[in-house]
This record gives sequence, structure tokens and C-alpha cells, in this order.
Amino acid sequence: MRHTAISALLLLQLCGSALALDDVAVCGNLRNMRASGLYLAYPAFSPAAARLGAQTTCDASGGFCLTKADHSTPFDDGARFYYVPAPIPRAEEGVWHIRTQTKARNLDGADQAYLARPAVTTRCSPTQPLEGFPNGGGYVTVNDYIDHHAAGSEASLSQEIGNLFHFRIQDPPGGPACIATDDRRAFKDLAAIYGFEEVARKQKRVARLLSLIPSAAAATTSYAGLSSEFAYYDRAEPPCFGFAAPKPTRTEYLGQSIDWRPYLTRIWIKRLRGREVTLLGGVPLSVSWTQ
Repeated sequence: MRHTAISALLLLQLCGSALALDDVAVCGNLRNMRASGLYLAYPAFSPAAARLGAQTTCDASGGFCLTKADHSTPFDDGARFYYVPAPIPRAEEGVWHIRTQTKARNLDGADQAYLARPAVTTRCSPTQPLEGFPNGGGYVTVNDYIDHHAAGSEASLSQEIGNLFHFRIQDPPGGPACIATDDRRAFKDLAAIYGFEEVARKQKRVARLLSLIPSAAAATTSYAGLSSEFAYYDRAEPPCFGFAAPKPTRTEYLGQSIDWRPYLTRIWIKRLRGREVTLLGGVPLSVSWTQ
């Protein structure tokens, strides 16, 4: 009987850690806490959550634990970021762009970027949900991402990025007109809004995995993970949205479980009120990771 009980508990833990975090449940918990700012949610049975101990607030029924992301934080592949911004006028839709850049001790040279945007109805697309990447997110090459947001009419546009990532928003807020979030006439410098800092177009040869593949070639960027996401919110409840925790964005490791050791993630969160773009807090956020 005791062996059966232990086996059942282990199975429950394994299942709990494998479940994807539910944004609705996590945001509901954060609202109840009257939280604000940046949080990190772990699966309830995550070893990382256990290491934080009293620094977490756990929801057993929801299967997650929450901690404020303002200190050195244990890394877990199953974690997810959540942000609770200041309330917005109900007459306005909430549109945010989130960009993350992650450095790791044993991996660099990201040549892909993870893109995500919810497939929701918006005020500019009220009857037809926005078409998005399958499963909510996908990868594009850094070169394509840079080219799509480059200045000038000679810029190379990507239909995948234009159709599955960017979308139309109200301009001005609450008004009848709409503009695309990658409209070059409305936004004079798309690269300044969406571009990755210290990341240039890549050569065809991808940089090395430092600890596993010996090579004399230097990495073309020091970042191991790059992501760009949109959040959209248009409800009476206070806004809250989730976005991906770091993941390696090197071609040969996409979607794989690898032993990488991120140590720093920088996060830029920008509010788009039509063509008016504001960096929340005025500076990027930083999260340091422990292993």
C-alpha cells in the first residue's frame, strides 16, 4: 500500500511539472495578490520553486508557484514570465511588445529568434481572430527578423513575420483608424522599437557551442537566446500577460532539451498606444539566473 501511494505521488509530481502554465490562472492569482511588475511562475513541483522556499506563493490547484523576479532566480526550462502593468483606460486597448536577450555560460551565437503573439480578436480585427504561429509561437532567422525591421524601401519584408507576428492596432488609441505594428510610415524606426541590441546579421556559419564543439571561430553574438513577443489585452479586469522564459535559439538546438546554463536575461517591455511607443520604466529589466 505504501509503495502504491509513493508511486502515485511521483506520478502526480511528474505530471504536474509537465503541464504548461495557464496564463488565465496565473494572472488571476496575481490580481488577487494585487501584484505589480515582473513575476516568474514555475510548475508547482519544480526543483527551482522548491529552492526558493518561502520566497514563492504556490497555488496547488493551479499547479504553479510564483515569485517576484527581482533577485537572483533559479532557472527552470518550464518557467514562464508574467507582467502586471499599470491599469489602462478602458477606452484603450492594451498592446505591449516584449523583447528578451539571454546570455549563457556555455552557449552563444543565437541565429534564430523566438516570436509569439496571441491568436485573439482585436478592435481592428473584431470578428476574425488573428492568425498566428502554430502552437502560439515559432522561430525565424535573425537575418529575416533584422531585414524585416530595417529602414528604407529596400528592406526585405518577410510575409511570415508580417502576417503571423505583426498586426493592426488602433491609432490613435480608442479611435476608428488602424495601423499595422510594422507600418514604416507610422513608425519611423522599426529597428529601434523591435530590434535586438548588439545583434547583427549573421554569417551562414553558426557560432559554436562553447563547451561541446571546439572551434577557433568566435561567436557572432554573445547572446544564446533571443525572443520577441506581443501581448494584447482588452478586458475590464486589470491587465496581466505572460511571455516565454529564456530558451536557446540556435538552429541546431531548437525545441531540444539541452544542458545550457543561462545567467542573465534582459527584458524590454514597450507599450504601444497607436504610433506612440513607451519603454515601461524607462530602462530594460534584468533577471540573473542561478543553476
